[in-house]
Amino acid sequence: MKRVGGDHLVGRYQAVLNGFSGHTLVRYQIRTRNEGGATQTFPHPHSLKPTRSFYVSNYQPDGLIPHAMIINPSGMEPAKRKYDITANNRVPEPTRGDSVFIFYPTGSNVPIVRDFIRVGRRTGGFKVRFTSMEPFQEMTTLNLLDEGKERFKLSEFLSYELFRMAGVPAPYADHYRVRMDGGWMGYFLVVEQPNKGFLRRHGRNDDGNLYKLLWYGQNFIQKHEKKTNLDGGHSDLLQVVQALDRLRGDQEWRYIQQHFNVDAFAAFYAVNQCISNWDGYFNNYFAYHDNQDTGKWEIYPWDTDKTWGDFDGAPRDYSWVEMPLTFGANGDRPGGGFFRARRGPYGGSSWWRPPGYFSGPLLANPGFRQVFLNKLRELLNGAFTEEQFLPVIDSLAERLQPEVNRSGNQRNIQTFQRDIESLRFQLRHRRQFLLDQR
Repeated sequence: MKRVGGDHLVGRYQAVLNGFSGHTLVRYQIRTRNEGGATQTFPHPHSLKPTRSFYVSNYQPDGLIPHAMIINPSGMEPAKRKYDITANNRVPEPTRGDSVFIFYPTGSNVPIVRDFIRVGRRTGGFKVRFTSMEPFQEMTTLNLLDEGKERFKLSEFLSYELFRMAGVPAPYADHYRVRMDGGWMGYFLVVEQPNKGFLRRHGRNDDGNLYKLLWYGQNFIQKHEKKTNLDGGHSDLLQVVQALDRLRGDQEWRYIQQHFNVDAFAAFYAVNQCISNWDGYFNNYFAYHDNQDTGKWEIYPWDTDKTWGDFDGAPRDYSWVEMPLTFGANGDRPGGGFFRARRGPYGGSSWWRPPGYFSGPLLANPGFRQVFLNKLRELLNGAFTEEQFLPVIDSLAERLQPEVNRSGNQRNIQTFQRDIESLRFQLRHRRQFLLDQR
């Protein structure tokens, strides 16, 4: 390198490198030596990023969604056991990997590079973990999902969009065309992992306690996988659930107002009603306790793929719109009518679930229920109308249609079009069903 400005104390140095071919990742270090022979390397070899990196690209992305390329020099991490009920006693994970994430925003040929990340397999896709010193768009973990029905990529995305429109903190979601180790894999649903980075991005205290609700596990503790402060136990969660179980009436309502973000919880359950999120009351959410500042609990959505008329055994046209307004509350029971008419593949009404630890007492409390019904009314007259939400569905169809067409598979194209139409049907008919119940 040659000094092109300043002096030996404060200078500007420059070097010219030989050219590189396209699709080349370049990692480099700078090593200095003073007159006494002492050397120093930047970045430090033991830092989270032991080199600087840039990507030489001659790629011209097309389409209406971002493109993401992933390179795994040493292979990717294996999938973890999904039903590991000892997850809270996990072995500490490495802080960095040697994979690289290269991202092209829609309409841009200038890549954003995140190096020394970790990439692992997960059910139905991949998990991408960025270093804490260099997150991606303020996020530290992304899930790349392509599992089960193609409709899941649509329903889960639209669910998070409606949660956001209702003011509920929800994971970032988008669709990327994905290239893995040189091969194109099609388009994936991309969903942010709720974690400390998620809390910071939404202005929450990341020192709070975050719990993931699991449908498996043998007891209360095992059903609540703790994601932060792993050594702190579950005492705050046990305390609030026991209080809700013990209190009644006005005393319970005062406790709810004191310990819960009432508007956020009410909006969460109002959106669940709009999208028929039958699996999001006793399961499929994150509970967060800000035990540092407000002292209140919040709830965040997760795993919203089987929504918008879908469940195990749902009609093929996803025409189910009859989830009752009492769903999720203490005292709700599978009764007559629809419950008798449609039975799931495992017997009974496969979409019915018992009340959740939070939803049961909250939705049965008169004070909270009134707030919930008010939030639902706002959605039915605002975000969850054809005027406001149909353009969201139409925009999704427009962006993804070219990705579906790329397959050249007429069956896939027809299925995509039917799935989009089923979502439009749900917006119209689920909304009308709820309006008729009030």
